[in-house]
Amino acid sequence: MTSDYSKIKQSLLDKRYIQGLNATPFYMSACAWSCFTMQKDLGFSHKRMLFNYKGEYGEMQYFQDDLDNIWNIVKQKLEEDPSYLHKIKDRYHNNFRSHLNFFKKISETNLHQASDDYIFELLKKLMRVQADSVGIGHIIEAIGQRMDNELKNILAEKYDQKKVDQYFILLSAPSGLSFVAQEENDLYAIKKLPVNKRENALKKHLEKYYWIQNTYCGPAEISIRSFTKRISDAVFTSPNNFKEKEKLIGKLQLDSWAKKLTEIIELTTIWQDQRKQNILIGLSYVGYIFDELSRRLRIDPSILKHFSIVDSQNIDSISDMKKMETELKERSKGAFYLWEDKKQYIISGKEYKELVNSLREKEDSIVHDKIMGSIANGGTAIGRAVICNNISQISKVKKGDILVSSMTRPEFMPALKKAAAIITDEGGITCHAAIVSRELNIPAVIGTKIASKVLKDGMMLVVKANHGHVRVLKKK
Repeated sequence: MTSDYSKIKQSLLDKRYIQGLNATPFYMSACAWSCFTMQKDLGFSHKRMLFNYKGEYGEMQYFQDDLDNIWNIVKQKLEEDPSYLHKIKDRYHNNFRSHLNFFKKISETNLHQASDDYIFELLKKLMRVQADSVGIGHIIEAIGQRMDNELKNILAEKYDQKKVDQYFILLSAPSGLSFVAQEENDLYAIKKLPVNKRENALKKHLEKYYWIQNTYCGPAEISIRSFTKRISDAVFTSPNNFKEKEKLIGKLQLDSWAKKLTEIIELTTIWQDQRKQNILIGLSYVGYIFDELSRRLRIDPSILKHFSIVDSQNIDSISDMKKMETELKERSKGAFYLWEDKKQYIISGKEYKELVNSLREKEDSIVHDKIMGSIANGGTAIGRAVICNNISQISKVKKGDILVSSMTRPEFMPALKKAAAIITDEGGITCHAAIVSRELNIPAVIGTKIASKVLKDGMMLVVKANHGHVRVLKKK
């Protein structure tokens, strides 16, 4: 076995936090590279990241010791400067905004007529820009995984579990809307216009939200017609009542740290949603470059997206990318990627299959009739389980089904609107499933660790979100 195989196998023995998502290794490598940006800007970061990727689905794996270390540093920084996170958030947004002129430059360039050297130069810069769309915002994962537990523990010192869950839901609810809800509110406003005024409004809507249907796999084709198809079903979502949260904080007489935690939850929930928006905007321009590279190299874009930022550091031209075609095709069938100290370790082919089969045997041996998780939004629902880890699977969801996923993403919205409840493997209170379940007012249990791995399509489930548990009523 190769040294890369040994390195990756050893890393799988460490305690990890896993996020499953539809994405490309190109995007995942941008996330890994952002750790180096974070280290440079903040003086601390995730030391390593591990990805398991096959088809258009991957698992982004953080290491628990990194998450603990970052959260402890953040707490220390907040003691020294209570406005620390606000400053970091502002710095993140300024970093990303500095690239807007570069996006404009790509839009105004005739890529077909540009030289190979110029296209390669654009690609390398765009990769760094994509890393900045995550950038120092990568601090959010550690904060999101730790702060909700701290707030729950503070509440548990005074109240029984039922009240802890009830209060926590109110205290962690963001006052702002997600970008998905805001876009639909804007579309709803257009729906209310006279028909003769809609066309111009829809053109402006497209200019503002040209990125809204993108995914971490890349850009999606979008037009005015895309919005016209949705306009009749558009509904208005009201923001959460912030005054209700303020009243509860006063009533509970929370200490200064507990109040600070509610503020951090608010800030990072909004920041995480804005970060996601920036990622999707950047991916529009990634798509332009990869389409042009595909045309020149005669390699399918889906294969090219297995090219990573580290790869770009090791080659000098587009012709060098062509030489990597066989390797990229092999990665596309399944690969583990480990990023550590700016070095990339990869296994694919036979070694990948062996390691995946070993992991699957362990998972298949586990039997669970009751699954525990955290409460994202309260309520009870009974319905048929539908596993949705890939975009292609969301069409399976029917009205009243229970959507089960490693983690939800914005492109899941058509299915989430039909679902009676949401269950996820991962996620803290700032995650997409938590935000959306509140906006849709459906029960959600997050952070179960195992739901999408042990539950199967067609199982009848009861989701008791108020208690944070899921029970299997009928296997099939």
